Amino acid sequence: RTTRHDTPSATVLSAGEIDVREGLGGPPLAGYTEECGEAVQRTAHAYLAGVRELAAAHGLQVLLLPVAPHAHRSDKNGKVVGRAARRGRTRCWNAAVRAGCG
Repeated sequence: RTTRHDTPSATVLSAGEIDVREGLGGPPLAGYTEECGEAVQRTAHAYLAGVRELAAAHGLQVLLLPVAPHAHRSDKNGKVVGRAARRGRTRCWNAAVRAGCG
């Protein structure tokens, strides 16, 4: 956190890693009717609303970092499809946050 005389305090936030394994494919979990991408977008919207609320309450300038994509690793161990899906969900999150920031 930094403070300058001409601007509010700046705070850097990162959402870290997104865990979406339960929604990556196959039939939806019991009680879930939406696609995983829709749920990611709704969550990003709620995240931004919370960030805006905190920023307003504390007079902060908030700098949001994107979530880093899942690592590219060897295709030999059979996890390539899951990793690709997680990268897609991460792109969806980052796009939703970027769009929500205007």
